[in-house]
Amino acid sequence: MRCGLLGAASRSAFATRPWQHVLEPLSGYLCLAERLSAGASLADAFHFGPQLEANHSVRELVEEALRHRAGTWIDQSDANAPHEASLLNLLIDKAHHQLGWAPRWDFATRWRAPWAGTGEWRKGRPQRWRVAWQIW
Repeated sequence: MRCGLLGAASRSAFATRPWQHVLEPLSGYLCLAERLSAGASLADAFHFGPQLEANHSVRELVEEALRHRAGTWIDQSDANAPHEASLLNLLIDKAHHQLGWAPRWDFATRWRAPWAGTGEWRKGRPQRWRVAWQIW
């Protein structure tokens, strides 16, 4: 897949990935840090990602991005390309059960957030308020 909007290529438009906005796992790490600083015995590995039903294909991601910004893309999937896993996901049960953490944003919100301010940013307007809102 080649996307004029993003200027990126993918070997498989139908590969499914656990797409997430950077603030989602950050909230998980902050939750874990807070619990650790309070003395909780949680020194272990945790995954912070979207719910399994929130995984989407590369094609769906690009199509969602194109809802927010003009552009086009061409599927350049190559059956002869090196093997790439068609399904990746993160198991977040442990973070949910031990920390009470869960992702908050759905797929559309995850991708609306980064695209929302780019037009204003290109005009030279500061984006601090937008980022602060996304964190809050």
